[in-house]
Amino acid sequence: MKQMLRTPLFLLSCVLVFSFSAYQCARLSHQSEQKSFEQNAAGIANDIYKDLLSIVSDLRSIGSLHQTSPNGFNYAQHEHISATLAERITAVDASVRFDHIDHIDLPRYVEELREQGMFSFQPKFIDTDGKIVALPARDSYLSVISYNPGSPSSNRFIGLDLLQLPQLRSAIKESVARYNVVAIAAPDNWVNESDLLILFPSFYGNQIPADPESRLLQTDGGYLVSISLERILKKYIPAGTIAAAELHSAQSNSEYKALYNESEKSSDASLMNYLFKPAQLDYRIPIGHSALTIYMSSPASAARYNTGTAIAVGLVCLFIYAALVSAFSTRKRSMRTLAEKDSAIAREKERAQVTLRSINDAVITADSNNSIDYINPAAERLLNLNPDKLLSTNLFGIVDLFTHPEQIGPLVQTGADFKKPTSILEESSPSTLLTKDGLVVSLQVSALYDAAQNLHGTVVTMRDISKEHALTSELAHQATHDALTGIANRRHFENSINQLLGVKSENVKYAVSYIDLDQFKLINDTAGHAVGDELLIKLSNDLTSQFSDAALLARLGGDEFGLILSAQTEAQLVARVSDLYAFFQTYYFKTEQQFFSVRACIGMTHIRDHHRTMNDVLSEVDLACYAAKDSGRNTLHIYDPDNKDTRQRQGEMQYLPILQTALKENRFILYVQAIAPTDDVDIFSPTHYECLLRIPGENGQVITPFKFILAAERYEMMRDIDRWVIHHAFEQISSFRHTIPADHRFSINLSGQSAVDDTLPSFIQAKLTEFRIAPQTICFELTETAVISNLSQAQQLIGYLRETGCSIALDDFGSGVCSFGYLKNLQVDYLKIDGQFVKDITHDPIDLEMVRSINNVGKALGIKTIAEFVETREVMQTLAGLSVDYAQGYYISKPFPLTDLLQDIQLPKVA
Repeated sequence: MKQMLRTPLFLLSCVLVFSFSAYQCARLSHQSEQKSFEQNAAGIANDIYKDLLSIVSDLRSIGSLHQTSPNGFNYAQHEHISATLAERITAVDASVRFDHIDHIDLPRYVEELREQGMFSFQPKFIDTDGKIVALPARDSYLSVISYNPGSPSSNRFIGLDLLQLPQLRSAIKESVARYNVVAIAAPDNWVNESDLLILFPSFYGNQIPADPESRLLQTDGGYLVSISLERILKKYIPAGTIAAAELHSAQSNSEYKALYNESEKSSDASLMNYLFKPAQLDYRIPIGHSALTIYMSSPASAARYNTGTAIAVGLVCLFIYAALVSAFSTRKRSMRTLAEKDSAIAREKERAQVTLRSINDAVITADSNNSIDYINPAAERLLNLNPDKLLSTNLFGIVDLFTHPEQIGPLVQTGADFKKPTSILEESSPSTLLTKDGLVVSLQVSALYDAAQNLHGTVVTMRDISKEHALTSELAHQATHDALTGIANRRHFENSINQLLGVKSENVKYAVSYIDLDQFKLINDTAGHAVGDELLIKLSNDLTSQFSDAALLARLGGDEFGLILSAQTEAQLVARVSDLYAFFQTYYFKTEQQFFSVRACIGMTHIRDHHRTMNDVLSEVDLACYAAKDSGRNTLHIYDPDNKDTRQRQGEMQYLPILQTALKENRFILYVQAIAPTDDVDIFSPTHYECLLRIPGENGQVITPFKFILAAERYEMMRDIDRWVIHHAFEQISSFRHTIPADHRFSINLSGQSAVDDTLPSFIQAKLTEFRIAPQTICFELTETAVISNLSQAQQLIGYLRETGCSIALDDFGSGVCSFGYLKNLQVDYLKIDGQFVKDITHDPIDLEMVRSINNVGKALGIKTIAEFVETREVMQTLAGLSVDYAQGYYISKPFPLTDLLQDIQLPKVA
């Protein structure tokens, strides 16, 4: 009976012993694999962090290069940097540049892109079907202008407005406000939707605004790097390891986006996974103000462990000893494997030490108590250290190696910030410091944590950036100084005025002067541009020497200089201005063969309390300089708001923005005034109309050329205005060319500036061809003064236009200096008698004889005459008696819109 009981109990005990032994063996194997997995996972996370840190560092460098470059973004440079980045880190899918574009600047921007070879740029957006289509007009865009490397699929994104993608719009705003990198998951319909995107902003100018609001206003775009997270993970994570990645927002750990999940592709429902919890670790890597969490898991698969669960109970009893031996052997093998892993870890540590000794970056590490435990050779060389003396000393002692230790930031604190368990790797922002040996060093402090969020130590990395710093300083100097003379440029000059307005002082008075050299073009034309440059250099040096105590001397462009003078009293300031005027009264420039007296027009204004902006100051000094020019040059003019000439020029200046807006937005309106034969003084059948220009004003008013023509001439806008009139007159006439009678003619005025424009004939010919206008339909009017002032060029223009088939009228004849001798040599078709002689012809005998004389000369030369300012029936009858051919004035017709004429070509009869 006992034997019978003993056998089942024995067999049961054998089963229990075998099962326990098998379980213990499997558990030990699992623990070994888990330890190995944890050791390798830390290294993998560090490698991934280094790749991401390198990408972020390169992205910051691209932004810094953009910020210091005088010309901003450079396509070739961006393509080269992108190719280098993609070659060095294969996980980089693309490098993107996006620009902030105001809609008002879009045409100019598109034209600039065309000049650089981008012929099909336009703002785009992704519609609801996922297609990239043209974007309707917006106030502003944040468009992709460069996508490297380019491909058919990626080229579709050129012009894509990132503001239309909510995820990117929010990320870009956060990046600009914080002036930091921001990482987000690629939005839907991106080239690679599973990519991780890292953004970094850029700004107008060389200075980064100090506060978020200013940065949001001053941003000009930014750079974006698209990274294949899957390729990074597969690069480092070995086969058989399940991995996943999530991107957490900066505001909340609960807001995240899953970027990669290997577990969805792999599953193992083996017995081992039921017996043992799989080895699983997660690492949190900061990217700017976001964090990338990487999950790694090593499942306890049956393929890795031999469980022996299928061994029959009967064989256990027979081979119990063998089972025990097998269990012992299995444990021994496990221990041997663990020893090999420890040895491998030691070898990896040695390899890391070799790497640290060979790299160029200086590295100092400390333990959790801030005691220095390693200094690499690069750190010894960079800081001239003796490692034997520093090892085991406190890390914070290295602050004494720098000239301004208070700038090191986190390192000079107590170190308490690093003892907050917030992430696996936590780093400070880089600090730029100066060593006591004069080297410029970039220093960064990082804290190291283990998986349990325990502080392991601190790493300080340093890099010698002396050359980069010198280059940046040189670029900054070039951005604020004139390349030829070495003195300040316009940008520096204007910034200095802004600074003076911001820090007004009762103890110091300031005056701003414009200096415009007289007849500088003559020196260039007679002696050559090299001599002209030599003069500018010498003049700059002499002014700098003469006015060494001046606040600033700047070259504003060409032969224009700006000078800011300072003094403690108004009297001293006036004396300094007098010294400046006297300087140019006796200044001479001598070459080997020639001797030049150098004179200048000087405009000056005092900086007063009423000046609110830099433009207020520059406007006044500009007015003063123009007044000096108008006074005959070689003159000093001090701005006086009560001066008549100053008020007149201010009046002209108020029309300048109106004219610029009218040209840019096509706000001009074309009117016409009829020109009728004088053979019937009561019933008019005009076939000739003069085109007149108007600008719509406020409250339905119309602005006539009498108010804005002087401003247009003074600011040299007449060429553009004349071309606008020609284009739009031809365009409107062309729309009705099939209904306009063949004997109708339209006159268009040409200014003196257009009369000397060598490109105007080809422009007129091109417009005649474009709108299919018969040249006989068009008559061009040139004033007597414009023709005589530029006689040779005017004769060439008249000859060309008459060869084309257009007719010519000489306008305002009698008001200028033209003689009948000049008229004899001018091939004109019409002579328009100045209205000042016509309007009083009925009661002023002198005016009557002047009109008679001009008309008779015209008849003798075969030129038809047109009398202007015909306002009464009596004047019309007198002109008919003198046989003047045509009349123009309010008696015939007041000016009215050209469109009204073209819609109903017949004018109302006037009784």
